Amino acid sequence: MQNAVHRRQHSGQGDSIADHLAANTKRPTDGSFTIEVDIARSLVRIAMAGFFGPHDIARFVAERAAVHAQLTCAPNQHMTLNDLRGMKIQSQEAVAAFRAILGDPAYRSKRLSFVVSQTLARSQLMRALEGRDARCFETVTMAEAWLLGA
Repeated sequence: MQNAVHRRQHSGQGDSIADHLAANTKRPTDGSFTIEVDIARSLVRIAMAGFFGPHDIARFVAERAAVHAQLTCAPNQHMTLNDLRGMKIQSQEAVAAFRAILGDPAYRSKRLSFVVSQTLARSQLMRALEGRDARCFETVTMAEAWLLGA
């Protein structure tokens, strides 16, 4: 039996109230992301790439809410795998925004894993995780195995 996996992908600019915030971004942004949900396994897979400005972050938050609405498990009983290998070094404002996103109790994962390369981006991630029980891995296979308890 195949698991139903729903994928949503976003890149580029769209219309939203975040356009106003994006006007204050000094560096061009190219943040993109995909979010997949495996409903049967209560698993959310996220891949992020590029440099995220306020507009990109707002699009991500909105899309995350839409994907989480598809989950059928109890609140906070899902697992999340984040592949950040394509992320560029982020601004301090972006790191602070991601810290707030990760701290939002409405979307808190039962288990949280990150796939990162050995760069400064990993250091930024650790600052953003501040106090979260999460693990970092170098491959998606290792991260998913840990999430699923293998």
